[in-house]
Amino acid sequence: MSSTLGALLRHAIAAPLRALIAGLRALSLRGRPVLAVALGQVRGRADGPADPEEATAMLEAIAEDDRIRAVLLDLRGLAGGRAVAQDLRAALLRLRQRGRLVVTHLDSASLTELSIAAAGDRVWLTPSGDVFLTGIGVTQHFLADALALVGAKAQIMSAGAYKSFGERATRNHPSVAHREALGHLLAGLQSDVLQSIADDRKQPVARVAGLLAASPLAPQRLVDAGLIDGLAYPDEVDAELERLLDAPSRARSLRWWWRLSRWDRGLRGWAAGAGRVEVVHLHGPVVQAGEALGGRGPRIDADEVVPLLDQLREDDDVRAVVLSINSPGGSVLASDLIARAVRRLGDKRPTVAIFGDVAASGGYYIAAPCAEIIARPSTITGSIGVVGGKIVLRDALTRWGVHPELVAAGPDADLLSPFFGWDRDQAERFRASLLRHYDRFLAVVAAGRGRPVEQIEPFAQGRVWTGRQALENGLVDRLGDLSVALARARMLSGLPVGGGEIRHHWMPRPRLPLLRVILGGGAAEGGLGALVAGLGLGSAGLVAAHLWGRPLEPMAIAPLDLPEAWGR
Repeated sequence: MSSTLGALLRHAIAAPLRALIAGLRALSLRGRPVLAVALGQVRGRADGPADPEEATAMLEAIAEDDRIRAVLLDLRGLAGGRAVAQDLRAALLRLRQRGRLVVTHLDSASLTELSIAAAGDRVWLTPSGDVFLTGIGVTQHFLADALALVGAKAQIMSAGAYKSFGERATRNHPSVAHREALGHLLAGLQSDVLQSIADDRKQPVARVAGLLAASPLAPQRLVDAGLIDGLAYPDEVDAELERLLDAPSRARSLRWWWRLSRWDRGLRGWAAGAGRVEVVHLHGPVVQAGEALGGRGPRIDADEVVPLLDQLREDDDVRAVVLSINSPGGSVLASDLIARAVRRLGDKRPTVAIFGDVAASGGYYIAAPCAEIIARPSTITGSIGVVGGKIVLRDALTRWGVHPELVAAGPDADLLSPFFGWDRDQAERFRASLLRHYDRFLAVVAAGRGRPVEQIEPFAQGRVWTGRQALENGLVDRLGDLSVALARARMLSGLPVGGGEIRHHWMPRPRLPLLRVILGGGAAEGGLGALVAGLGLGSAGLVAAHLWGRPLEPMAIAPLDLPEAWGR
């Protein structure tokens, strides 16, 4: 009875408030049917979203408001990679299915921007705009000769034939295995984006692909290829919208409309009752106790995440948990501690993982015990493997007249030292230790996937996959975005469609973009890692920082940098 009275009370409070908000939302539109939607972050603009997930939520809310007939999109300053682009594309397609006219005006066009805009009804480009449609690729920096110049040498080993992260410090060129795996991954990413543009614009894939080798392109080339509808300045787009809608169409800012919509969504979830679905956002490297690998940017700190997951496990108002993961991995120990907490949580609450741009190595490790794993089609996924080692500086110091000498009372006193290399026996023992961690990683994945280790092993070995490839290999359960993950969490927990209050946790709230961490900008507070990161050498900065600060501690971390891979 008390539960029924509580529900009635919530409805009684929420109903008049929601009615008031509905009236204010209508007033904010002032009878105009077109909403100007800025999906990126531009300095000085107050109505842009706080992050890409909020941008997607904006579009979902617009689809629910029948007063809005059309949206005019601004993609300038769009953050994130292919996963973000795929989420936005899916949201635009849903908008069109709900009868909304979706129009985009571009000042310039990249592959990512075009892949989003193509999902709309109309795409226009400024006549003087730049068009750079380039193939997807990654530049990696190999440091063996650079280390040798100062007399340093990296001793790094890996468990998994494709676990190539350590190659950055031990080689001058990628291995055959690394080239093979990376080539397969990038081909999948490129195929996916070209196919989506071709499907949305109803053009042959070959026509889209043929433009990749011709950049920079004259804007008219996109019109002739059927990839955009025409060339126009912003004022001309307003006139075209008025013609299409046969009504005054000057677009209104969505600033106040969106704020009111968020309040309404919160009230609706609170009034629905029946428990909560908690969304825990896990972004950045996987670390423990705020170690240097996490830097000052977003990170997944086991000392913060494990207590939260334990708290959610004991909260009977929590019906299900969604883990939103965007991570290249990191510490094996931290990954295992979080995976253990996820498994314990899953024993009491349905737990679903949703992957962002990357959920590789440690990022995949922490998701493995979830009841279901959902990836975006282009999520960099997998990299089930382990790498570790140290940088040896003895020769570097000797060049400057410094001669390290060890006096030891027992064996292996130099095992962790950066001043002495391993002998053969030490190297073999360390490799055996890495293999133990790799076997543990495999066991966690196999248990979570409900499959024998022998079926997981062919898709492990440190190899990375796109989300679509991972689905084919059985490493994820389905493709989708956060809305799909929430729907699955509700279904697994017995909540009705759209039921339950949604709460979000950021661990911690990001203060720097994820890509800055992956680029190495927050890799270390100082020392060799900060120096390498400062050179702009990407995740090589993470390697150097970790090997310098935590020698021999194994890492489960992805073997590539991301920013250049998105074909911007």
